[in-house]
Amino acid sequence: MTQNQSSTQQPIIPPFILVGLAVVGLLVAFASLLVSGALGIVGWAALGVGALALVALAVLAPQTVLSAFSGRNFRFGGTSVLVTVVLLGALIAAYVIIANFEVVWDVTGNDEFKLNTQAQEAITALGADPNIQAIELIAFYDSSLRSEQERRELLFQDYVNYSNNKVSYRLEDPNRNPTLAQFYTAVNGDIVVQLAGNEDPAGVEKVQTAFGFDQNQITNAILSIASSGDFRAYFLNIDSDVSSEDTEGLGASEISGILSDRLRWTVNEVSSIDLLSTGSEFELLDETADGEVLVVIGGNRELREEEVELITNYVSEGGHLVLMAAPDIDGLALASTGTLNDWLKQNVGLSFSTDVVIDPSQNFQSPYLPAITDLDTAQYITSNMAANNGALVLQLPRQIVVETTLPEDVTVTPIARTSEGSYLKSVESLLAEDIEPTEDTVKGPFVVMAVAENSNSGARVVLVGSQDLASNQFGSINLDVSLSTIVWATNYQAFFESLPRVASDEFNQDIPIVATNDVINQINFVNLFALPFGILFIGGFVWWNRRK
Repeated sequence: MTQNQSSTQQPIIPPFILVGLAVVGLLVAFASLLVSGALGIVGWAALGVGALALVALAVLAPQTVLSAFSGRNFRFGGTSVLVTVVLLGALIAAYVIIANFEVVWDVTGNDEFKLNTQAQEAITALGADPNIQAIELIAFYDSSLRSEQERRELLFQDYVNYSNNKVSYRLEDPNRNPTLAQFYTAVNGDIVVQLAGNEDPAGVEKVQTAFGFDQNQITNAILSIASSGDFRAYFLNIDSDVSSEDTEGLGASEISGILSDRLRWTVNEVSSIDLLSTGSEFELLDETADGEVLVVIGGNRELREEEVELITNYVSEGGHLVLMAAPDIDGLALASTGTLNDWLKQNVGLSFSTDVVIDPSQNFQSPYLPAITDLDTAQYITSNMAANNGALVLQLPRQIVVETTLPEDVTVTPIARTSEGSYLKSVESLLAEDIEPTEDTVKGPFVVMAVAENSNSGARVVLVGSQDLASNQFGSINLDVSLSTIVWATNYQAFFESLPRVASDEFNQDIPIVATNDVINQINFVNLFALPFGILFIGGFVWWNRRK
């Protein structure tokens, strides 16, 4: 009788409590691993409680454990648990397969994270053209845009794939690399588009920025960078110290190299004979060109009659001209060519003074090298340098005289002036080493750079008081303005405005979903933990109840 009572005696702790503790412990341990990526103190403690509960169940109620795994209860309840485990395993396997094969669906109404049909066609054609250089996207994202960055990479990878790897991209954090962000004047979320390998944009059109997250902006920026057009720069050889082919200090090889190598222009140093000869390969005012400019730098002699005639006829017919005067301390240079100067005065409204500018108050190491900071903020040529508080350095620049009454249809804009402390000196005074101002000395500021446009003929003329704007000697200082001068003269920037663009389609606005980090964590908990393991718990609970 005593033995029978002992065999039927219930354990001190009911089995269902021990089972509950084991399940809760395992679930808490898994939740800790899921949230933090490691078990941690809480996870290990919960796992220990669960294990102890199972051991206690086996010690205190062995018959209960054995009965759970025998008879019809195990067959029917176990099947429910097995089905639940198989379902969860299938869901996990599907997730792993999709993640490994990078299967992606864009559920936005406007296909925001993949290329639309127009962009696919345009980028595919770009990738198939062997004449187009590789293009790079630089996306500036900090940690606050990490989720946006991950989604945007899907779009960037589309550009890579459809362009046959001709388009590449890299990600930069503007906070970790502020120098690069400042270099491109980019802010968080901007996407810079440039020719691959270009680390010196110099403010020209071969670097463009797409603002915000509109893929059409990015695509159009890529198309603009890829389209170089047929642009030509002719440097007129007049025995100048500043030759476009000379790599020494006074040469202008740096500016000509950028035009030919980076912007892919046709650049040639030519003589008047090259341009005037019948059947010459060089042809001014060629209608097949997208733009051209005639550049005359300095000169150690006066222009010949045929050279003056070439320049004046070219501008009269709508040509684009850049004239950079030499210091002319020997009395022979471009600025002393009276015939050309007179023609400029009457037809362009600008001319070179016979005097040069000295500035003892604002200069670069010498009064002969005025530092010019009074730059036009609105004009394309000087706007970038003005915005960055830069300064031009021009050696003994000629004053540029702006006529009070301008020719018909001509607009003139002075774009660079010396400081108020500057003054004029004649070439004769310089040769006599007489550089001190007198009571009669004309004081500054003086215009040393100006542009003129003829609205009727379309001609554009830029006068610069010194050849040093283009010389390698001051390339690191003057390069931005020097390059922008030639770009503006050809109306190069307008070429990009006329390029075909990917049109923006009208879409229904996607409804934005805004959630805090706490809400996102709660959603993850419900989807990744509560639902699947809740199902598993219910299956186990049904199994346990059916055993009775």
